Amino acid sequence: MRRRFPDARIARYDPDALRGARGETQRRAAAAAQVVIGTRGALRLFGRAALGLAGFVSPDQLLRLPDFRAGERTLALLWAAAERVGAGGALVIQSQNPTHYAFEAAARQDLAAFYTPELRFRAELGYPPFRRLAIVTLRGGGVPETERLAERVCAALRASTALQIYPPGADRRSRVRRVVVKGPAELPRLVGAALQEFRDPRPEGRGIIDVEVDPVEWPF
Repeated sequence: MRRRFPDARIARYDPDALRGARGETQRRAAAAAQVVIGTRGALRLFGRAALGLAGFVSPDQLLRLPDFRAGERTLALLWAAAERVGAGGALVIQSQNPTHYAFEAAARQDLAAFYTPELRFRAELGYPPFRRLAIVTLRGGGVPETERLAERVCAALRASTALQIYPPGADRRSRVRRVVVKGPAELPRLVGAALQEFRDPRPEGRGIIDVEVDPVEWPF
């Protein structure tokens, strides 16, 4: 970039550049720069119509996240960038899948172009707003205890035919297990009833069970 624009003020804005004692200096440099290279957080530096150009290199990776809201989050990011581009400017998206409706909706500034196929996708797979979700997070004294607890919890949840239970998944460090549950509008009541037996304080029932209904952030 410096070879291409030798006279431009260029700055980085990403977690590595902002870490440590020089973080505040780097923030100020980025706010005053003509070219900023960074992560999505760099958008916070600029107000509406403050940019002449905003570009994204391979935002496809956002769509690959294990989150049913991945498309929605991708569009929100691109839309926020488009709002910061002034008249006569451009939003450039480099993608391996340029026909994805999230990219097309951002390029056309057309929300309906996103929500129509997105709602169809969620309806087919039973995601909100058509069904409700819960994430059950399990922690035992160790990995074997956590796995046994996960087996017992899944068995209890499967006793309710109205619930759809996915196999337990490990977090990145394998310290916990998480179970995704889909169900109808009364999902909180059904999950609560299924897990009632785990309120037993006996030693074999020990463990931490955390239930998050309608999660906003996907922890996987």
